[in-house]
Amino acid sequence: TQPALFAVQAALIELLRSWGIVPDAVLGHSVGEFAAAYCAGVHTLDDGMSLIAERGCLMQALPRHGAMAAIFADESTVAASIGKAESIAIAAVNAPHNTVISGDRDAVTAIASHFAARGIGSQLLTVSHAFHSPLMQPVIDEFRRIAGAVPARAPQITWISTTSGGAFTAPPDADHWCCHARRAVRFQQGMQALVESGVEDFIEVGPGNALLALGRQCLDGRHAWLGSLGNKRRSDFGEILTSLGELYIRGYEIDWDGFNGPYSRRRISLPTYPFERRRYWLENDAGAQSRVSSAAAMTMTGRRLRSALPETQFESAYSLTRFEYLGDHRIYGMPVLPLTAGLMALRDAARQHFATDGVVLANLQYREALILPEA
Repeated sequence: TQPALFAVQAALIELLRSWGIVPDAVLGHSVGEFAAAYCAGVHTLDDGMSLIAERGCLMQALPRHGAMAAIFADESTVAASIGKAESIAIAAVNAPHNTVISGDRDAVTAIASHFAARGIGSQLLTVSHAFHSPLMQPVIDEFRRIAGAVPARAPQITWISTTSGGAFTAPPDADHWCCHARRAVRFQQGMQALVESGVEDFIEVGPGNALLALGRQCLDGRHAWLGSLGNKRRSDFGEILTSLGELYIRGYEIDWDGFNGPYSRRRISLPTYPFERRRYWLENDAGAQSRVSSAAAMTMTGRRLRSALPETQFESAYSLTRFEYLGDHRIYGMPVLPLTAGLMALRDAARQHFATDGVVLANLQYREALILPEA
């Protein structure tokens, strides 16, 4: 999964660049550090993909007897519980009260149980191996040899490394990537460094919004927290377009030619005169009453509309001016159309449509109360 995640993140970086969105600074969480390095110009796409693919192969060959868990406590509290244990370590400091531990499965489970007994929550993470832990040590030497052969250059933009929690100014060497695989992710410290460098708005490049949630726990103030891929509420394209729109509202320059490049467009001639800005919204009940025939004005059903839609439609206007007695039905002081009035209107509409009194109302859903205007 490591090369796949890198490929998705690199593609999103290039998509945002094509729209004119170029970051002032980047930060990567765990595997995301490779995408951040690519975005900062440290590695080419081929070199970055080669490096993370080799890393993934080495780690995949390790025994699967490790585990990871998020402990909802601060780093010092978690470190005190781990003590001098050699089979477990802090893998990430994500937020003031979100510290991830990683190592031997039994040791991780014991630490989580320890905190549960103290009333502190924890959550086992769905992972294949105990990343950022002593269990990574068997592959470190081979990974150092591989990373040492990958060319690198100094970052072209601010790159906050979560290995150190500070800005990286020199080309990363093999030791950096080995420390990155073995040591804790300093995400909270990195977020503070981003703010200190002047960053105000954040885009999570990749699936989900877990880092956005963690970022909110790390920082105070009014920041934009934007996603790039969808979720249960919004599609992938809808999510990134929403983020693009928010950036535009916040004053960022969008490359609209780049955005429209893949699509076939045509120019449309607009009127050369200024808009008259006349309103056509019905301000009161008078306009609505004029559209209702005098014969239908006395009924709840109103009049039948002529429409090309397959459904039979009726139109009526409800207000206390037309039906004063409806003012007796109030909820929390507000006049609300009674359900019985709606049933009467629906029954009479069905009688007109089917030309018979033998109608039955079934599967009725009254989802939202209709509040009537006072005048």
